[in-house]
Amino acid sequence: MAPDHSANRPKILLALSAATMALLLSACGGGGGGTPPAAQDLSKSVSGGGVKGPLANAAFALYEFDPTYVNFQAATAAASGSTDSQAKFQVSIQQADLNPPYILVFTADSNTVDLMTGAKPIITKMKTVVTQEMLDSGANIYATPLTTMAVDVAIENTLANRAPYTGSAAYTNATTVEDKFLAALPIAANQVK
Repeated sequence: MAPDHSANRPKILLALSAATMALLLSACGGGGGGTPPAAQDLSKSVSGGGVKGPLANAAFALYEFDPTYVNFQAATAAASGSTDSQAKFQVSIQQADLNPPYILVFTADSNTVDLMTGAKPIITKMKTVVTQEMLDSGANIYATPLTTMAVDVAIENTLANRAPYTGSAAYTNATTVEDKFLAALPIAANQVK
């Protein structure tokens, strides 16, 4: 009889989610600078997926960061659509319309399937942050339960001015809500690991 490894599945999924979140949020240092894009670069492609098990046929919306809203998401999405049957998505944003950071939100609906289980997902909303650095890298962008928690914790603590956030020079020296939020993301990611 083969050994039953099903008890390890949550640990493996948690480790994969943590690794994905660390990779995604490591680029969230705020800052900026750099050289402007070449004139022929007319759009940026954003691609990736919502991962808990991968969410096939889930709605997604890419919101500009807007500190006037409680959840820092603009009232209307800059881009939206659905993941495909393999839980992938791709959307192009015209270079002239780019205004990162964005908050990327995946929402399960009645057609969404968790590809790991073949069933309706238990976690129905996931989000992550998309920075200019992430757009420039062209890497796929994924939302997981851990990125969702990190984004929510960063939103909650962006203006709180409490430890451990005040111990970060990037956070303390930030002059805008957006910069404080971007500085809070890696701290929040570390808290939810």
